[in-house]
Amino acid sequence: MKKDTIKKTYTRLRVLSSMHPDRRLIYVAVFAIMGLSNAVIPILPELAALYHSTYGEFASSLLFSGYFLGALATMLPFGILADRFGNLRLIGLGIVFTVISGLIIFFSDNLWVLLISRFIEGSACGAFFPAAYSTLSRCKDPGRCMGEFTFLFNAGLASGALFSGLLADIYLKGAVLIFTSIALLSGIPLLHRCGELINSKKAGEKPDLLPGPNSLKAHFKHSFKEVAGLISHRNSGIWLSSFLLNGVIGVLIAYYPDYSLETLSKVQLGSAIASLYICAMITSLLAGRF
Repeated sequence: MKKDTIKKTYTRLRVLSSMHPDRRLIYVAVFAIMGLSNAVIPILPELAALYHSTYGEFASSLLFSGYFLGALATMLPFGILADRFGNLRLIGLGIVFTVISGLIIFFSDNLWVLLISRFIEGSACGAFFPAAYSTLSRCKDPGRCMGEFTFLFNAGLASGALFSGLLADIYLKGAVLIFTSIALLSGIPLLHRCGELINSKKAGEKPDLLPGPNSLKAHFKHSFKEVAGLISHRNSGIWLSSFLLNGVIGVLIAYYPDYSLETLSKVQLGSAIASLYICAMITSLLAGRF
């Protein structure tokens, strides 16, 4: 039995070491980025406590929504820039933004500075996700890669909430430090590829994937028109249900730390929020099967 366990562990390590470096980078980075995004949630009341008398519950809502506003504002523009300048550069930018936002959250207690850092954190997702999806779509087995990516996405969210709850009584921002450190470590392999990032021609890539050297502005306009065209009558039901479903979940998560302040400990709160993403991991696998 022990030999089988050792053999399985060795096999997994060998698969990880033989994995394409871009894929390995994306897997580690998405876990760190999503972990940091959720590490803030269980400690929202404490982060907003100094401003509660002035802004009330609005302070917690600002800190919660700043992340999503950043992602909403930057996802499409950074996706276009990934086509223009290469996926690896935007993946690296997402990691850099994540580390910067994590350090700001760790060292600052000012509400407006924290709000800016949450916006930067959302911008990190805006830079990272389009480039990551585009890179994984070129794998030999893109379906499997997307499944693994989604699994690690939810695993990061669950871990961020869980570790934040577990460490809150020991050190309030302990989980923030952990996932910032993981994000920093995930970007270290990029230091050995500076030449590739600076001059993509050496890597055999096209430095400009969009038509024409001066067509970036026109491409932005075209892309925004395409996205607007997706919101058609035929797809309105999917858009509306997605908006409502994610909106309800967002409201629940935003208010849950304050709502359960006197009924749940930080460990219980982190576990409760983490259970949402653990269930998402399970049901996404089951839904894919059925």
